[in-house]
Formats: sequence, C-alpha cells, structure tokens
Amino acid sequence: GKTAIDILGYGKPVILLEENLLGPAVINDNIHLLSEMNFALASPLINAIELEDPDIINVLNAQIENLSSNNFDLTNNYLIKENSVKASADRLVQIYFELLIDSAC
Repeated sequence: GKTAIDILGYGKPVILLEENLLGPAVINDNIHLLSEMNFALASPLINAIELEDPDIINVLNAQIENLSSNNFDLTNNYLIKENSVKASADRLVQIYFELLIDSAC
C-alpha cells in the first residue's frame, strides 16, 4: 500500500499490480475502497485479473482509459486528507483515547 500512496502523492497514475494479478487503476471512484484495503489485491472486494488471462489486454486498456478520464487533483486531495501522516496520527490518538476510556469502565 505504501508504494501506491507514495506514487499517487507525486501525482502519478497508478494501476495496481501484485504478484500475478492486475488490479484496477486508482481513480476518484475507487480510491476510498482501495485505501481501506491498503491498495492490496488480496481482498475479494477488489476486482483483479490474472496476468495470464486471455482478456488481459482489454482489461489493461480499460484501466488506462479510466486513468485518462480521472481528475488527479481530487485523488491527491483525498490522499492528503485521509492518508497523510497527520491524518494517520490523529486516528491513532483517537483509537488510544477510546481504548483508555473502555479500560476505565
């Protein structure tokens, strides 16, 4: 997941690729789900295709088309809001705070 976040942070397009699987292009329509799944293709919620699949070229072309119509400013704004160090630290502090309250009860 960190590699995808780093590349997206530079404003570059990303199509997920993991072991023998080609996943989706990271676009505004799916960035929330992909971020929640840590940009990993292990989840059955994320559509991926095996690289040996006879339809791989058509799927890859469709993902490239998705990238060409994406507004990467929105994608980057999402990353800054949800995946920045500050956002992650704020979430961790909230989790620790909730644990402290739960353990006090």
